Amino acid sequence: MCRATKVSRSGYYAWANKPPSPRCVEDAYLTDTIREIHQRSRRTYGAPRIHGQLCRLGTRVGRKRVARLMAQEDLVGVHARKKWRRGRLDVAPAGDLLKRDFSASRPNERWVADITEFSTGEGKLFLAGVRDLCGRGLVGWSMGNRQTSELVIQAVTMAVARLEPGTELIHHSDKGCQSVHFARLHQPSS
Repeated sequence: MCRATKVSRSGYYAWANKPPSPRCVEDAYLTDTIREIHQRSRRTYGAPRIHGQLCRLGTRVGRKRVARLMAQEDLVGVHARKKWRRGRLDVAPAGDLLKRDFSASRPNERWVADITEFSTGEGKLFLAGVRDLCGRGLVGWSMGNRQTSELVIQAVTMAVARLEPGTELIHHSDKGCQSVHFARLHQPSS
C-alpha cells in the first residue's frame, strides 16, 4: 500500500502510531456532551440551543463548531418551518405556450421576461427585462428599488411601445406574483 500511494513506510507508521491531537480529544469530549444534551432535550434541541446550554455549563465553544459536530453525528433538532408556496392559490397560472423551446425564427415572435436583483452601495436594485428570443437582446426594461408588479408592467409596456409587435407574439415569464398581475391586466376581453 505504501508503494502504491508513494508514502514511505516510516512515514506511515509515524502517522499510524501518533496520538490524537488535542483538538480531536476536545472534539470527542464535546461530542459526548452534545449527545447528552440532545438526548435530555428529547432530541428537540438544535445547534443554537445546544450551544446555549454549553455556554451555561461554562464551555467556551463556537456555534458553528457545535453545528459541525452535530452534523457528523447526525443529530438534528426539531424545527417548524413555514411552508413556502410559489404564487397565489386563487389564481391559476398561464400555460406554457413555449413548451420549453426557447428559440425564435423571426423578431417579435417570442419574448421572455424576468426580474433580476443587484446589490448596490445604496441598497438593492431590481431590473425587470423583456428579451426577444430571436436576437437575444433586451427589448424593454424597467428598474426600481422594490420588486413590484408595476416594474414588470413598465418593462413590457416599453417593449410594446418600442417594437409594436403583432398579434402572433408569445410572451413567456416565470410564475411569480408579478406575472399573475400582468396576465390579469392583459387578458383578452370577451
